[in-house]
Amino acid sequence: MDLTRPAWLEIDLDNLEFNYMEIRKLVRDSADIMAVVKADAYGLGAAAIVRELLDLGVKRFGVAHLSEAIHIKNHSPHAQVLVMGYTPEYLAETAIEKGVRLTVYLEEQADYFAKVSKEMDKDAVIHVKIETGMNRLGFNPDETSLEIIERISKMDNLIIEGMFTHFPVADDDHDYTRESMKKFRAFCKMLYEKDINIPLKHVSNSAAIMNFPNFGLDMVRAGIILYGIYPYPDAKRETLPLKPCISLKAQVSHVKYLQKGEKVSYGLTYEAESEIQVATIPVGYADGWSRELSNKGHVLVQGKRVPIIGKICMDQMMIDVTGLEVERGDEVVLMGVQAGSEITIEDVAQEIGQIPASVLCMLTKRLPRVYVKERRVPEVVDYLLQI
Repeated sequence: MDLTRPAWLEIDLDNLEFNYMEIRKLVRDSADIMAVVKADAYGLGAAAIVRELLDLGVKRFGVAHLSEAIHIKNHSPHAQVLVMGYTPEYLAETAIEKGVRLTVYLEEQADYFAKVSKEMDKDAVIHVKIETGMNRLGFNPDETSLEIIERISKMDNLIIEGMFTHFPVADDDHDYTRESMKKFRAFCKMLYEKDINIPLKHVSNSAAIMNFPNFGLDMVRAGIILYGIYPYPDAKRETLPLKPCISLKAQVSHVKYLQKGEKVSYGLTYEAESEIQVATIPVGYADGWSRELSNKGHVLVQGKRVPIIGKICMDQMMIDVTGLEVERGDEVVLMGVQAGSEITIEDVAQEIGQIPASVLCMLTKRLPRVYVKERRVPEVVDYLLQI
């Protein structure tokens, strides 16, 4: 394994495949699966994740911004990538040239995309966003929007491939979600009566895939569940078995003993109550390991859960390994499994009052991504070497 630093994110591609196959079992056969790979595939590395999912038969991918789409297209030109958020008009030419699918929620966007497409002698492929209760982006499902979408459907060089909405509380408010779906279905009926045919209708995020399998329509959007993380704490594991894809590991950089009364790290917030053995780990908040874990988080050493002591520094932190035979170079697991013990991303998220997705997105590009498949390491990606 060709690492440039003794700390890394380990990504299990076998578990990614397992999760995809379990999602495929849950989703009805007629529905396609879009893999949501925004935020660099939630920090796992979009280029490698998309390549792996393409091999599994996934064709469609969802991102938040055009730059994310271009990154994927540069590595996997045949991937069909939808920007689900805002693409400003000044980026239209770049998007259309790259063959990126765009979200439209205003008539003036469609007008401009059609104009640029015509000038380029190309077609722009769009998905229309409908507002059903998130109140973020989208056409309201009413007569005015119906007239607008009818006009859009007649624009030259513009292909409406899809129409979608997003559920804000598919995890815990089923009545609200059903009402949102009712609005979406009613608007679909209005379009049908106008003889406007939009091939791909999609509404289900990860929580809806689990809680509302009958909402699959033509496509679902699998995000966090692809990576082995449940979309909310009380999700029924038996509905969808998942395996976590990501671990955070490091090697001990130093071991020493402290005497009673000696203190640790910035602010000297930890004081030894007796003689203790302390190990230093080369991971800090600049790597995305939250400073909120200072004096309360844990890591695994030799399968034992040991505490973080003192303030987490920018690049390093200290742990109490009293009673263990620890040497420089020994492996530490900050998140993941070691010798039968586990610290889950849910554990970490709960400690700092966040959701698991935000913990993933905190983990910075300083950490190399190590991809594991069939117990081999086919690839190591160090972003800093690519800048």
